Amino acid sequence: MYNRFEKYAPGSTMTHANDLKEIITKEQEKNPKKKCLLLVTDNGCDWSQKSLLTYMYLGRLWRDLNLDMLVHTTYRAGFSKYNMIEHRWAPLSHSLAAVTLPGPEPDSSRNEEIEAYTKAADMLSQHWDRLSNVECRTIKIDEEPQPYNDKDELHRMLTKAGVTELQKNSDCISVRKELEFFAPHSIVRHNQEEFYKCRGPNVCDHCKENPWQSEKMLDLLERSHGILASPTPSPYFPGHYLTAIDIYGQPGVNDRRFVPQLNQIDEELEKMGIIHSKCKNGCKFELRSKNAEERHLLLFHMELRQRMMRRKRSANNFECAVCGHVAESKWLLYQHKSKEGHVRKYNKKPRKNVESDSESDMEN
Repeated sequence: MYNRFEKYAPGSTMTHANDLKEIITKEQEKNPKKKCLLLVTDNGCDWSQKSLLTYMYLGRLWRDLNLDMLVHTTYRAGFSKYNMIEHRWAPLSHSLAAVTLPGPEPDSSRNEEIEAYTKAADMLSQHWDRLSNVECRTIKIDEEPQPYNDKDELHRMLTKAGVTELQKNSDCISVRKELEFFAPHSIVRHNQEEFYKCRGPNVCDHCKENPWQSEKMLDLLERSHGILASPTPSPYFPGHYLTAIDIYGQPGVNDRRFVPQLNQIDEELEKMGIIHSKCKNGCKFELRSKNAEERHLLLFHMELRQRMMRRKRSANNFECAVCGHVAESKWLLYQHKSKEGHVRKYNKKPRKNVESDSESDMEN
């Protein structure tokens, strides 16, 4: 457990990723065979699946920790009471009854606030250490976030950077390369994000150097077409869903009573309008809006987007009628024509003499 002073050291997706990396690294030192991670979180702003920041930091955790599989899932709205963290917080909050922690004075300075916070956080950590088996750690105000410390700049690049910056800025290019690496290794569904290592004949360099180690999980995935199955309604009990044994079968037994219906729930969500569309360019992404679809195409499929834009522009007749040169815009086509002298000359009809016509009318 990590205690932070929200005013000067607020929590975010980046800080949670740093905390998780520290925790999992310690666990892997004790047991190196732990290569699968399941995260069950709330759907708050720090873990929102609508944000590409969450996807980016989860992908970095999966890659840097050399995990075979990382699954991040949340309960849907209205079902947070089933979240395990809520059940863990209840006894910890109850243990704080009649406990008084020191606080700063109303008109205290920043240094006095930090001193009071540090003292209170240390007392809180010692109190919880004594009453539970949870290891508590106080995050100092001036402590530099490690190893990830690029939240603000990364958020700007993922949400606001334009086409030119994404193509020419070195930081943006490196971020795009990361996303292009994560895309074939990930599945983004409603309330769930999954990262897997490559399997089969076509394996990337990362997965070739770090092959799959969790044999039992690999056997389980092979029973469901290589990914975790979507929730499947039970044909026997209306309003309920099939259990894992019904879907995957007994361990060591090849026969299954039901074939996993991987896309049934996802198609229902698409009909309800919760999911706007699915990526049609090879990656397994469910997109929730038109803006998310356009941003996804810009960040994950830049080269494909450029080809689509070229075809679209050529369909808009930005083509020189003299030499056949295709320009990217009407203005560039005009510049090309002016430079090459490819301006078509039209034979103008002689203008009718208005004065002579009026005089002939007067004579008549």
